[in-house]
Amino acid sequence: GTLRVGMSEFVALSWGPQLVHRITDKYPNVTLDLEVGVPAELLEHMVSGQLDVLLAPVLVRPAPPINISSLGVVRFSWMASPSLQLPKGTLTPLELKEFPIVSYDGRRSLFFPAIQRRWFAEYGVEVGRLYVCNSLATSISLITEGIAIGVLPLDYCRPLIKAGKLQIINTAQVFEHEYL
Repeated sequence: GTLRVGMSEFVALSWGPQLVHRITDKYPNVTLDLEVGVPAELLEHMVSGQLDVLLAPVLVRPAPPINISSLGVVRFSWMASPSLQLPKGTLTPLELKEFPIVSYDGRRSLFFPAIQRRWFAEYGVEVGRLYVCNSLATSISLITEGIAIGVLPLDYCRPLIKAGKLQIINTAQVFEHEYL
């Protein structure tokens, strides 16, 4: 048979390949139909019966008969290109307001844009230029090129941090997102 699996781009890029490998090894007669996309849209597909499994962060927990299991929590951090030469120390929206921000979780997301705007509002600052992008890879590229700053998955980006292509922006704001 066919197993229709929806996953966020973060899942697809990070541990999706290992999952596919394990499923195909254990169930060689199962055909995987993978859909990578924005969590809100994938959730709609799950609720409407277009997907059998969804691996993505969701803010709104769907009602039964959909069963939910936690896959763990992913920590996110503000990041920038070292070429931007941001000030040292803990930064607030007052220091970040001049930089364009990229939000990689898509136009329909409730998570990052809302939290970013709320944090900026706490300091009496509005988010300036906001690029909304539904691709994690593109968002990372915009940030490594110094076009924007943004919130990215910390562990996934560690190789780019070690290579000097990204740097963590120290802020008091902590982002953790549960994946279900």
